[in-house]
Amino acid sequence: IDALGDSSFLLPGLGEGTDIAYAPLEAFLLSQLFRSNVVSGVGFVEEALPFTDVIPTATLAWMTETFFSDTWPGRALGLGGDKPVEKEKDEKKDE
Repeated sequence: IDALGDSSFLLPGLGEGTDIAYAPLEAFLLSQLFRSNVVSGVGFVEEALPFTDVIPTATLAWMTETFFSDTWPGRALGLGGDKPVEKEKDEKKDE
């Protein structure tokens, strides 16, 4: 997702103009991947604002979800929810 957003700079003259068109797509992809309205909103704003393409929003969200979901940043971004694997473990304990 991050590489696709930055690829607009490969063609001279497109750069920031195509970012405005790509912003809704990035927001949709982030919402589907992370199930977080906060992350998708941050991705939309990051892609729509000029000169913010250096921020790898999807990568940072993945790192936060994977390594720091139990911390306050993970919960603030809506990434600290229950994982299906943990639910299965809890169900097996009840049996």
